[in-house]
Amino acid sequence: MDIIRISENTDNGNKYIEMLLSVYSFKEDNSYITYCPSLDLSSYGTTESHARKSFRDVLEMTIEHMIDNNTLAKDFERHGWKTREMDSPRFNPSNYCSDTRESGT
Repeated sequence: MDIIRISENTDNGNKYIEMLLSVYSFKEDNSYITYCPSLDLSSYGTTESHARKSFRDVLEMTIEHMIDNNTLAKDFERHGWKTREMDSPRFNPSNYCSDTRESGT
């Protein structure tokens, strides 16, 4: 599991979004692929480090797009995340992947 903190301004004044995600990296042919099953996002690079940085960029752009379009909750729920009732909206990621291996860093 990776803890990913993304700095974004949100409607409720939060300065960041913190996510605990399963992110897997693997080599395929001459590229490294980084994949997050709970958001169905992936990226690639010539090295594992490059693939992981590229993934972070894709994730940040995705979250930014969701916030800008006010679809964050709807998009998370569409990916199978469940909302927990608390002071502020919180989501539990879906269990699309039963593999419990932790990603390499």
